[in-house]
Amino acid sequence: AFLCGVAFWLHTCGCMWFAIGDVEAGWVEQLGIQEAPFLNRYFVAMHWSVTQLQGNSELGPGENLAERAYAVIATFVSVVILAVFESKLTTVMHSLSEIRNKRAQQMRDMCAFLNQHGISAELS
Repeated sequence: AFLCGVAFWLHTCGCMWFAIGDVEAGWVEQLGIQEAPFLNRYFVAMHWSVTQLQGNSELGPGENLAERAYAVIATFVSVVILAVFESKLTTVMHSLSEIRNKRAQQMRDMCAFLNQHGISAELS
């Protein structure tokens, strides 16, 4: 569910970036891709959107105030999404570590019980 949300954000962010930049003297015109095939324009915008997750892109906002404002907002939201993703990943890793530690403790307890009651390894 989270990854679908991230994919939706990236798609929406890329589409909005294209819409904002598809004006006179916008980034679309600066790159000269107004007449490029749809998929080319889409993936240029998606590339920008995806790179906002790491805060870096060779395609920066032009002189257009709307482009700059949107770039700031998109970068901020992308950083928050990345932080949530890292938090979820850390939680999963911590849970796996706890499961491993619990299993190791159960094995130690089992070995101690078997030794305490004199049960041989062959019987266990």
